[in-house]
Amino acid sequence: MALLGLFGLIVTIIAAAAGGAGTMTVTPTLLHGGSSGNTLIFTFKGDNKEAFGAGSQVSIEIPAVWSNPTGKITLPSGGGNYCSGVSLASITGTGPWTVLINQTCATNKQFTVVYSNVTAAPATASTANRTFLTKSKSGSGGSLTALTAGSPIVSLYGDADHLSISQQPSANVDRGANFSVEVQVLDSSNNLVADSTAPVTMQIGADPSNGTASLAGGASANASRGVKTFNTLQLNKSGNGYTLTASSPGLGSATTSSFNVNGAPVLSIGPPTPVTTGYATPGFIMGSASAGSPQVFTLDVTFADPGNGSFNVGGRKISRSLTALVRLATGR
Repeated sequence: MALLGLFGLIVTIIAAAAGGAGTMTVTPTLLHGGSSGNTLIFTFKGDNKEAFGAGSQVSIEIPAVWSNPTGKITLPSGGGNYCSGVSLASITGTGPWTVLINQTCATNKQFTVVYSNVTAAPATASTANRTFLTKSKSGSGGSLTALTAGSPIVSLYGDADHLSISQQPSANVDRGANFSVEVQVLDSSNNLVADSTAPVTMQIGADPSNGTASLAGGASANASRGVKTFNTLQLNKSGNGYTLTASSPGLGSATTSSFNVNGAPVLSIGPPTPVTTGYATPGFIMGSASAGSPQVFTLDVTFADPGNGSFNVGGRKISRSLTALVRLATGR
């Protein structure tokens, strides 16, 4: 009996979660530095193998550059997956502050902590001041230990400062066909300004057509979450070495990498010689050959580029146009 009792005690100790066990996440993970009226929701999830017993606690440290959490912390009740024994034990400190929460989370159970009406730290805050150090304690005799899985971090961005091309056009696009360019609104530290709705316009930059090309699909449109994607851009003149320039009032401009616009040649076929009668050109019908004397026709075929660049015919690069004399002969 004594041996069985000792064995049971050992099993109980092994089944208890250790200090530092569990995970903590936060949403949102991205905020505008210095913005007010935010709500952060922290979610603590217990260990996936071991349970927290009576007297266990979790603490969250609020950095001094954030809002004083006093009066801003709530612990909403949960459903069937919610930890038991969750309550606010205390909020201490004068910045940073420590929010201490009682909990007895069974395996894989969780609870949430809502931090409301928050003024975010400035965008220039250090990593330490964007990290909400989280610790857990197992049982009344344990000590608070930093989570082994790490603590949640909220990334911060500043005010919109400039534009950047985040998706370049393909190196070669077809004349008159849609292609895409993506533009991002960034702060002075090159962080995405995720709440920006700045208007962005796309225009031709470097222009090998000498001003004869026009761009479709680049009209001014607002960014969404700091990103504007132009999906239906088209250029009507072929040529090598185009660039596009994105601009926005107060944010300057950003220019794409160089790319080429390829033009598909247009065929024109001249009248055959000798001239046939009764049939349109092209598409004429060659008469049948006389015995031992095939009929011979010649005609001009012109490959012309309505754009302003070059194209390939049979592996040969052609500029502007190419006219070839074609000789056709009927068989017997």
